[in-house]
Order: sequence, then C-alpha cells, then structure tokens
Amino acid sequence: MKLQDDRNPFEVTDKIENAYEAFSETHSPDVLDNLSYEEFVTLYFYTDRIEDDDTLYELHIQEEKYLLYESKEQFIRERSDRTSEERLSSSLEEDLLAMYKVNLKEDTEEVGVRLWLRDEKRPLTFRIGFENGVKKAHWLPLQ
Repeated sequence: MKLQDDRNPFEVTDKIENAYEAFSETHSPDVLDNLSYEEFVTLYFYTDRIEDDDTLYELHIQEEKYLLYESKEQFIRERSDRTSEERLSSSLEEDLLAMYKVNLKEDTEEVGVRLWLRDEKRPLTFRIGFENGVKKAHWLPLQ
C-alpha cells in the first residue's frame, strides 16, 4: 500500500504540473499514461481547484453509457456557478490525510484510490475506470 506524504497528500509535483499543462493543451490520453493512480487523482483535484472545467470534463470517461451531461458545454455551464469553496477539491484538500490505490473487484480492472479524511471513520473511494486502456475518472468518482 503506497501512502502519499502525510503532510500534503495532494502535493502538486512538477510531474503533475507538466501532465496538466500537456493534457490541458491537447487532451491527449497519452499524457495520462505515466501517472500513478494517486497522481491521477491529484491531477483531477488540481484541475478542479484551478477551475479548468474544460480539462476536468476530459478527465472523465466519455463512453455514452457513462455520460451524465448532454454536452461538455452543459457540464461547464453547470459548474461555472460554483464558488471555489463549493468545489469538491476545496473541502478534500483541507481534510485529506492519505491516499492509496486499491483493486475494487477481484479479476477486474476496476481500481480505486482510497482517500482517508480527518474525522471520518471510513475512507472515500475515488473510482477510476479505463477508456481505451487509459485511466479516466468515473462521473461520480467518490463513493
């Protein structure tokens, strides 16, 4: 079990910043290949925190059966009304103690990253799926 640094589990390293810069410009899934599961989750919350909803949309699975929005524009429009404090990353970053990868089901590629939060008895699980072999967030990633 790999735990992130207890002092700052969402530390945005140069690797994550570089991945963000490259992915936000091209939305190429190849950029995500080199990220660990924990780094992918950090990239996801970093993208949310800086309010880049266009890129955040692209970090989700795009298969039609998973889509919750009719279009990217609808997703961006609905999120544009949120304040920084209302974004998921805001509350999690303050309370996150550690995170680590887990296999959610035996003999499947279903993967999650457990997030241990201060004052919680059980961790939250950030669900990660795969689209054409590339890590992507489920549309309701936290369970």
